[in-house]
Amino acid sequence: MDTSKPFSLLSTVFLFAGFIALGTLLCFLQMQYRVHDEVNARLNRAVVEMDFIFSRAEVTAASVSPLVGRDCTDMLLTKLRSIVAGTPFIRSISFVRHDEIYCTTVLGGIVYKDIHRYFRDGDLLLLSGNTVTPGRPFIVYRQPGNPPGNTLVGIDAFFIYSILKSVSSLSPVSLVVGDTILSANGKINSYHVYSTPITLHSDHFRYSVISELPSLYRLDIFLWQERFSMILVLVISVFLTFLLNRYLTYIKTLEFQLRRAIRRREIVPFIQPIVDAGTERIVGGEVLLRWEHPEHGSISPDIFITLAEQTGLIHDLTRSCFKSVATALPPVKTNVSQPLFLCFNISANHFENDEIVTLCRDFIARIPSGQFQLVLEITERALVTETDMAESISECLRKLGVKLSLDDFGTGNANYSYIQRFKPHFIKIDKTFTRYVNKDELSGLIIENMGDAANLLI
Repeated sequence: MDTSKPFSLLSTVFLFAGFIALGTLLCFLQMQYRVHDEVNARLNRAVVEMDFIFSRAEVTAASVSPLVGRDCTDMLLTKLRSIVAGTPFIRSISFVRHDEIYCTTVLGGIVYKDIHRYFRDGDLLLLSGNTVTPGRPFIVYRQPGNPPGNTLVGIDAFFIYSILKSVSSLSPVSLVVGDTILSANGKINSYHVYSTPITLHSDHFRYSVISELPSLYRLDIFLWQERFSMILVLVISVFLTFLLNRYLTYIKTLEFQLRRAIRRREIVPFIQPIVDAGTERIVGGEVLLRWEHPEHGSISPDIFITLAEQTGLIHDLTRSCFKSVATALPPVKTNVSQPLFLCFNISANHFENDEIVTLCRDFIARIPSGQFQLVLEITERALVTETDMAESISECLRKLGVKLSLDDFGTGNANYSYIQRFKPHFIKIDKTFTRYVNKDELSGLIIENMGDAANLLI
């Protein structure tokens, strides 16, 4: 009886689709993490490059700060303009006195009042333009310090949004100064809320750069960027589907269920009494195994014992049987003059290693002394190969006091050669011969000859 059925094609397709979906999700998350790290790296690069530009403005402001407060003469303007011309990124220099710009390299000595109110958020000011270049953004750096005198250095925003543009290929990056934003296209915008913002602040100046983590991708771009990962996902999905398919098919087999039943001790030993035909007294018992399957009901020992022998589970089954019987016997009280025979079936598998000797030794040590005689019945299903190991096991069993019996003598491999090899104490003649012993003279004659031959050979 085999309860296994091939896993359905539809179930296999669902398994495969599930592995593909899981692998695709992992690839997508991996890409998200990679994009996040890449965006962070680009923001960091933008901050480093912008800090360098603003540091040039800082150095320039410090170099001309001794000139703050002097009159805005042509000589002063010429000197300041020569500094602007020779300094990268710098567009203008202006002097502030008593909250007024009184001297600038762009317009000379024109006065602009109340200048400090524009610098509410720090020492940088982002403007969309001025009277000379109204459509060209620029940034003003204010030298830290208290009035009455300060230096303002104008920076051409072209260099800034060139940096922004160079790091915006993956996701647009913008410069944030206060509430004003300069985008990579050189436009000034008001601050707005990003859905998934990534922001990096400068450690040296009061500004930050911001970008947004892309959350949606075109399928073709995703598959192209993750093509190698998706190929790996496909291969692994096929492999895992195959393995899981095999496993889910296997767990429906009787072999798997037998293995589980042995582990859960669902196969229970019963003792069938052995009665002396002459005295009609019980002289012992044969240990038989019964398996009540939770779904398939009672399973014949001919099925699961044969399967256990074929799969090697017979050793686990025997070990469990010996342990269960040994545990149940100590409470039994017997009032007999001779020890009761206790018979266990063993097969050719048990002569492949000496575990059966160990089991018998432990079993004898656990059962009440003098009350039981351990008997091993060698079944006829498989031939016990003539090996040194088999001969050694037989000898060890005799030394332990274990008696041997031949099960279903006259059928299968339980023949006269077994009597010669194992010298059994008992033979159990198969029911094929005993069924008609009282009705058929030939059957009686055969049984009688078997007994005589056995007595002569033992």
